[in-house]
Amino acid sequence: MKSWSLLIVALCVCPFAAAQDPALLKAISFALTGSDGSNFEFSDTEQCTVHRSVSNATGHGEEVYYLNNIDPSRSVFTQYTQKYPEYAMSQSFSTVELHGEGAVYEYHWIMDRPAFNNTMKTADHEITVYTSEHSRLIRSWKYIYAHGCKAAHSSY
Repeated sequence: MKSWSLLIVALCVCPFAAAQDPALLKAISFALTGSDGSNFEFSDTEQCTVHRSVSNATGHGEEVYYLNNIDPSRSVFTQYTQKYPEYAMSQSFSTVELHGEGAVYEYHWIMDRPAFNNTMKTADHEITVYTSEHSRLIRSWKYIYAHGCKAAHSSY
């Protein structure tokens, strides 16, 4: 009898445990920024929604990614290398196109002047990830949908 109750508890806790997995949050961080430590937190573990605070000289805001709304089959990963001959160096980065039928990205910006505060929500979003580890970037997206987040699927 104890083994059945233990199995039931394990089955009920499993999705929540997967979403709280530090490796999943690390993969999300790398997939969205190219960094392992970009301070993303779960807003809603069941919906696999993450957010982080961002700031610059003109104000601050919050980015929100709705990972369960992303259709990975429509994502496009493109690798680039920008060369700077005058400095004898180059920089590698990738762009990632995120598409879904619902909102995949939200950005709320708060500026010094409240009249310019703004919220943007979009079902199509492109991010630029500064990393030379393009294959790791793709692996991190695969890890996200294999270990906690559910992929959205297009209706056609």
